[in-house]
Amino acid sequence: MADDPKQKKPNGFRIPRLTHRATAYAQILLSLLFTVGYFILLNEFVHGRIQVTEKLEPVFTALVTFLTANLGQIIGFWFMRQRTSEDPPK
Repeated sequence: MADDPKQKKPNGFRIPRLTHRATAYAQILLSLLFTVGYFILLNEFVHGRIQVTEKLEPVFTALVTFLTANLGQIIGFWFMRQRTSEDPPK
């Protein structure tokens, strides 16, 4: 049908659409998981429960640098993002 609001893929399956609320929950969940995991890793390393050999030190340093940069992007996302408070009318 031409009036069908959901687009169909060539194989006939509908493309799922997320509401603003579902998207916000997914963003919050992923941000929290990343942030908690980052600080758990950092805490374990600082308290000596993660031993990094000299051979793996450059890899671990690159990993922590990468995670720290991405944490900055996540924080930037939450402070610079403009969101609407309601879903658009249907």
